[in-house]
Amino acid sequence: MEIQVIVVEIWSDSEAFRFTKVVVVAEEGYWDPRKTATTDQVQATAKKILAPYWIEWDRVEWYSVYPIGQGITDSERKLIAENLLNFDAQYAKLFSQRQPSAGEVGPASKHPTGEEKGDENELIKMFKASCEFTSGYGVAYNENIFNWSETHPAKSPLFLSEKAGSTTQRTGRILSPATVTRVADANAVHLEQEIPLNGSYRIYLFAGRPSVTKQAVDDFAANLNKKGSFFSSYTRSDVSQIDYHERHNPHSLFFTINTIFNARRPDIEVRSLPPELLARYFDHVYADDIWDQRVPNAKAAAHAKMGLSEDEGGVVIVRPDGYVGCAVKLVEGNGTVDALNDYFASSCVPRSGQLDPQSTLPFATPRVLHTLQNDAALYNE
Repeated sequence: MEIQVIVVEIWSDSEAFRFTKVVVVAEEGYWDPRKTATTDQVQATAKKILAPYWIEWDRVEWYSVYPIGQGITDSERKLIAENLLNFDAQYAKLFSQRQPSAGEVGPASKHPTGEEKGDENELIKMFKASCEFTSGYGVAYNENIFNWSETHPAKSPLFLSEKAGSTTQRTGRILSPATVTRVADANAVHLEQEIPLNGSYRIYLFAGRPSVTKQAVDDFAANLNKKGSFFSSYTRSDVSQIDYHERHNPHSLFFTINTIFNARRPDIEVRSLPPELLARYFDHVYADDIWDQRVPNAKAAAHAKMGLSEDEGGVVIVRPDGYVGCAVKLVEGNGTVDALNDYFASSCVPRSGQLDPQSTLPFATPRVLHTLQNDAALYNE
């Protein structure tokens, strides 16, 4: 892009940053950003940003408009979008003011106390307070049918809660990052990045120590296979024809299973340790054997970071958009899967007959279906 511009001290104490962003929030239906922000509209906005200074374009070599990867057609995403807009407005206002010198700021890691806290620059205070939000880790959706809480219709005592201190995972927030060893090829991988955003719920089975949980793991797989379970209810109609190389969705387009053992990688034989259902996800069997400085005393760091027992494990359900839906204890018998049946029953449309698995998803409303499908498509571009 070639431009002619006349600017005098753009970093002055003016209000040059009043128009820092152009954000369009689509309330309903499909939003085409290219019909919302043309080159002329973008250039007009740039002129407002630089006013009272002057800018003209000789020609435009490249131009692109894109959404920010988050569908917000349902109410929970609208709330986060509004919070983002409010944050942007506050941050832009502070940014347009005089900024402190390096000597005034001091080290970012320093935590002021007493009188120093009162004198700290407002921009610095906001930056520190909002670091989770600006990095993407601070987005937190409220309790609802997708984010389990004590008020959720599913009432099993096996559900784990951050409020009760039984897990570190807060529903409505992204899964805690963890590094594990993929058994198939011995590579160290980021567990939360192993499954693409393809519209599937991810079932993270933290299987604990095999000598302790073998029966519980076998029962978990057996109950998933039972007719009428949340998992078997959405079995692919073409399941018998699925290629051996299908990594993520060999049984259902709606669920992918990850199994993480508290064991060293050489001690895990995928063809014999997990039951057949779990072994089918050969590329999603992991050894929790990598040390993590955040939990230095843990023998199974990924289990510990989830707030789960390193011996007994647990199950964490992550929504298609990457946010935690619920966490449940792993126990012998049918209790774990029964709890998950209740969780999914509150938001899933009962499936009747043999529908094409690509024509429907187990969510309560078309709006939610559109939102999650749209999110997956955006992240896969």
